[in-house]
Amino acid sequence: YGYSYYSENNNLFWVPPAEMPSTWISYSGIRMVILKNSTFLTLPHNKQQALIHYAVSGGKLCLLDSSWEDKKREAVLSLFPPSYSLPSRNEQNRYFYKVAQGELVFFHTKEIMVKEVMDFLWHYSRKKNNIILSFHKPSFHSLDEGPQTTSGVILLIFSLLFIPWLWWNLKKKGELIQIYFLLPLSSFLVSLFLFLLPFITEGVNAKGEIYRLYYLDQDKKNLYSKEIFQLYFPLGASKLDFLPDTAVFWNHVIEEGFYSKSREDSNLDLSLNWNKNQTFFGDWVQPRVSSFGYKSGVHTYRGRILLKRKKEKLWVTNSLGWNLKEFYYYDEEGKLYYLDYLKDGESKQLASVGKKLPFFRFLSLSPKFYETFIHPKPQNFFLAVGENVRDFEPALGQIYWSKEKNVIVGTLKPGE
Repeated sequence: YGYSYYSENNNLFWVPPAEMPSTWISYSGIRMVILKNSTFLTLPHNKQQALIHYAVSGGKLCLLDSSWEDKKREAVLSLFPPSYSLPSRNEQNRYFYKVAQGELVFFHTKEIMVKEVMDFLWHYSRKKNNIILSFHKPSFHSLDEGPQTTSGVILLIFSLLFIPWLWWNLKKKGELIQIYFLLPLSSFLVSLFLFLLPFITEGVNAKGEIYRLYYLDQDKKNLYSKEIFQLYFPLGASKLDFLPDTAVFWNHVIEEGFYSKSREDSNLDLSLNWNKNQTFFGDWVQPRVSSFGYKSGVHTYRGRILLKRKKEKLWVTNSLGWNLKEFYYYDEEGKLYYLDYLKDGESKQLASVGKKLPFFRFLSLSPKFYETFIHPKPQNFFLAVGENVRDFEPALGQIYWSKEKNVIVGTLKPGE
């Protein structure tokens, strides 16, 4: 049987295996899922994959068994992308594995009491608070300032200089009566200019900033994505379409803890339609106000990075479909290799850098965001910075990104 933990009210739901979801997006609002290992291994393939994708995308999956000998753990771990952390065993006989963004936990018991679940919640890795989201703020520039300084100067000139000058000039000519016509007209023209000024200076196209992090599981042809973005629409957006298997979280105001803005105003159109895409309508994205979002997804992807050893030299081939501006590789001994630029379809020899781990330039902006996929001492591991990366989402594919970072990571062993 399976259990799922949900909401802030400590609710524990019991779900028969036959009723467990077959898509990972159905678990996206769940804090943790707990089930017997025997149940997990006998689930239909699509339901088992849903749980695997849930864990890799940031969830916590807890498996129960009376004994967890090495072979049994290895059989389960072989279904997941390679883990970056060795298991640790605490006094409650639990094994913890970091699997990409989430966590896989082995409980040394057949049954679990509700109290154990409540005591275990502090381990949760996907709770929507400052642990996951607050570090985004320093990385984003302000996109919604608009021509505020210019507008203020124009209003100041109009009210303190133009109106007194107009009054003085008409009085001097003995035509002060015209002020009843000229003052409303000039006020209307200034207001019209101020209304059009943002479109003159900013244009009408949407713009934004985005940070993408991809984990490439080449063996299973899966690409796990984790993205944070800021969107700015001068004219607003009637709707935004996302793929139905993408978990999307909107955060309209960045505050301490990065909690979502309350959206309880009954006058707002906040309907969400599901068909081939999940469509967000109306005030999910407001005009001339920066909207912040976080999304996570799993994609089938056949792009690859190939590594070969030729005469004691390492050669890498880029078949991802993207150009790579930087490429780092750590071999089985933790030795670092580096390549400056690698076009799609191109092969180059890697240059040895040394055994010391560098402080990556792109990590200085938002280190916590990228560290979720990176082990402190990586082995057989690559990290690349992509260029011209295609976005999978219909809503984000046409956005002009004024700032964009694309990082791809994964495990890689050289072939002969």
